[in-house]
Amino acid sequence: MTIILQRIRLFVRTADGRSSGTDSPVDLRFEASGSYPGDGWQSVSLDHPWNDRERSRTESYEVDFTIGDETVDDAPRGLSYRDWSEARNAQFKLEIRGSDWWNVDFVFLLGDYISREPVPNSIDAFENTALGWLLMARLDRNLSLSKDPSEGTAVHTIQLDGPLPTS
Repeated sequence: MTIILQRIRLFVRTADGRSSGTDSPVDLRFEASGSYPGDGWQSVSLDHPWNDRERSRTESYEVDFTIGDETVDDAPRGLSYRDWSEARNAQFKLEIRGSDWWNVDFVFLLGDYISREPVPNSIDAFENTALGWLLMARLDRNLSLSKDPSEGTAVHTIQLDGPLPTS
């Protein structure tokens, strides 16, 4: 069975403290594989047209891994994993790029998955099953992102600790 992550939704709440918000750019970094355009580390800027990452506000960001024209063996687009074990070990990171500090209260990461399995008694037919949105990670503690090491860390690895299936 192949597991394909087609989209993610990241929910982030900026803390309520003074100077918690930021105008610095923030990226979501991830290691791409499968039918996503390009392998290796990729990044997506987390930005809205409005003033986001403001004090005491929760923002959501969606990243769609199905975009683009390239396909691989007619497989559905997305980040592809051999099994749930490999999907659980996927790497996602938040990276602040500017000089401003950002203080976060919580982070939730959801993933929209499908599974792809060969059709029995067929050599080239596959069945895709939508698994829907699954909780990938939840961080309920203070997180400080900053290029200044005395204020926080510039890159935070999101631990995939959500209840993803095991098989």
